[in-house]
Amino acid sequence: MATLSDYVTMEDLADYMDADTLPESMGQLSLSAAQQIVRQYTGQDITYAESVEVRDGRGTSVMRLKQRPVYEVTAVTLNDEDITDFVQDGALVKLTVGSFTKGVGNVEIEYTHGWAVPAEVDSDGIDPVPADIILVTLSVAARYLRGMDEDTTMKSETIGQYSYARDTTLAVGDLLTAELAVLERYTVRLIP
Repeated sequence: MATLSDYVTMEDLADYMDADTLPESMGQLSLSAAQQIVRQYTGQDITYAESVEVRDGRGTSVMRLKQRPVYEVTAVTLNDEDITDFVQDGALVKLTVGSFTKGVGNVEIEYTHGWAVPAEVDSDGIDPVPADIILVTLSVAARYLRGMDEDTTMKSETIGQYSYARDTTLAVGDLLTAELAVLERYTVRLIP
């Protein structure tokens, strides 16, 4: 698997947290963890990359790719033979002749996909990482960073008439309901 680019920076996190400075190593660790959580939940690489998917042929003429958005399918191989009779329709690869014959790991599709890191957006027609993905990632990273300073054993406190209770069912790296709703739009579920 290729090394994936970071799509948020320490500067982004400091701006999000309205902080002049952040602890460098813990801030970077929080950003890395947050990006990993987002990537794992969505099943997406997020940043622009080239991938080769090895899939099982199912006897159909259409195959849906796992990563989004798909820019270009550069090669299709079926049973170790190059296929040139195909068209790409978004994330679908459609054979114009024949089918993806049934087999285990007998289909390889090479393609480019993902979004450009905001700092690297250029005129090549690659869209930047969506703002809502960036905001979810920054929110998770900020919770990680803030959670490192909190007393996690404290569940509630009362001072006079004032009372405060912490939701102890949510771990620092868990995704909130609103974050899940955002990321669900980018999650791809394939038929096995």
